[in-house]
Amino acid sequence: MHAGLVALTLGLPRWVLTLIWWYLLCYQFANGIMLSALAHLYWQADVRDSMLWFLQSYFLFSEAARFLSQMSRVVFSTYAVLAVLYFYGALSMVWHSLRRRQFCYDSGLKSSAATTTNHKAANTRASWKLPLLLELSRKGLRAVVRVWESFGIRGRHFVSGLIVREALETTLQTIQASWSAKRISSRAVNNLYVGLILVNCCSSYLYGYLFRAEQARRRLACVLTDLTIDFVWGTVIPVIMFMPYVRLYHAQSDIDINVVWPESAEKEVEQMLALSIGAFVLSVFPFVSSASNIRGLRRFLARAQVSSRSLQRVIPLDQGSREELEAVFDLFDDASLYMLELTDCSALDIPPAIHRFHVLATLSIRFSVVEKWSIDSALTAQHFSAIQTLRIIGTTLQTPPEGIYREMLPDTLEWISLSNVDVSSFIGDVGSNWRNVRFLYIDYAGLDNVPTVVALATSLLELSLCANPFVSFELETTDNLQHLTQLWLDSSHLQQLPDNVWQLARKLRLLSLQYTNVSTYPAWLEQRSVNDQLQVDAFGTPLCDPNDTANAIDTLPSLSCVEVENF
Repeated sequence: MHAGLVALTLGLPRWVLTLIWWYLLCYQFANGIMLSALAHLYWQADVRDSMLWFLQSYFLFSEAARFLSQMSRVVFSTYAVLAVLYFYGALSMVWHSLRRRQFCYDSGLKSSAATTTNHKAANTRASWKLPLLLELSRKGLRAVVRVWESFGIRGRHFVSGLIVREALETTLQTIQASWSAKRISSRAVNNLYVGLILVNCCSSYLYGYLFRAEQARRRLACVLTDLTIDFVWGTVIPVIMFMPYVRLYHAQSDIDINVVWPESAEKEVEQMLALSIGAFVLSVFPFVSSASNIRGLRRFLARAQVSSRSLQRVIPLDQGSREELEAVFDLFDDASLYMLELTDCSALDIPPAIHRFHVLATLSIRFSVVEKWSIDSALTAQHFSAIQTLRIIGTTLQTPPEGIYREMLPDTLEWISLSNVDVSSFIGDVGSNWRNVRFLYIDYAGLDNVPTVVALATSLLELSLCANPFVSFELETTDNLQHLTQLWLDSSHLQQLPDNVWQLARKLRLLSLQYTNVSTYPAWLEQRSVNDQLQVDAFGTPLCDPNDTANAIDTLPSLSCVEVENF
């Protein structure tokens, strides 16, 4: 995240995020369909008996018709490009959601992994030296994008950008409303312009009052309102204007057009078809504005679980006892705590009072001693409807932490990272209570074998078991791991992988075996066509040792012998 952005926390229930997902999807499809229809309309400008031919034949003077003839290809190209962008945005949301089996706004897989942990960086792309001019152009473009993003929903200058945007939109809407009042016969269109101007002027002040203590929600409400305004402005109003003429076009053989439609309709058609440079720019502006808003909003919603610096508080603790934590928790409002990080506590005892924070998204414990985490403080769906991440790093567990394994974890908790933590006291008792976890990292945990929680997790996308002393990766079944995309087994004592684990490589994107003794692989892996997306990181193994008879440097197309730093 560059300096022009601020980290924000958005604690919303899953059903609200799902509703916003559907709204953005339908929004993009609707705009794409509208733009496609307009592009098709102008593409047929010279086709006899087309709708545009019909409109210019009956309702346009020669000067307006000449402008239409000259600009039709430019207008078509603009609408076509915008339609492609909207359809691409909608389809990419569907694709990423189907691939990850959840509603998601962005691919976000690598970026979120890089944001929340430092040990899963994917250094898979080669470094190319670009010519100086191209490199300078790339840096210049990146600088422009960063400046633009600094005024967006995640930007430090969002308020300034919002004021400028509202002033510009209100001005343009006033101009169009003035033209509409003189040329458009539909009262509904004129009333809609009045409503748009009113909402544009008042909404940000209203949200500033309603969400004065919740920066992320205030920004989200402003952007969603702006999107709705753009949709009404760019799609709903033109549809209302076009529909009478669409009906007339399809019924022209049954109606005497010269009798039914007076000469005033000519001005209405000119307004509707945007037969001037200024009118065309005004007609395109809502689509460009909403496309920019959607891009920023999708990135914001895909990464909104990061804590807000403006709301962050550091409170020193003595030991982290139950009474001490309860006193600290009393300092926070129930709906204000999105991220809780407990660091350097010598006798941590998680109290039941943690259940108050129903919008908590991230719980992190670092370099501490957990004396007790009883079941009365458990992470359950009843109390945590928005929690997404549990991270325990460099911590000693004096007793089994019943609060994270005795009860079923919430469906929203998809990320668990246990690093440099001895999990032997409880990992065998987890059973299927972690079955909805999608990203599971248990590194430096002293595992002698693969825990059953792995086989029982039905939704795993990423699994890391690095630096554990097990010598074999034995699982009775891998049926539940068919969605796995990345598997890290670095620095273990593995000699070989069983066939059922190798079968996972047919769908994996990354299999990391660095610093292991794995020296065999199935013959079918030599066929690139089996999985052309697979990369096997095997630095420090016999497979990458040119002096070892087991080396596969020239025979395994997916093999990578470049060291990747995962820790």
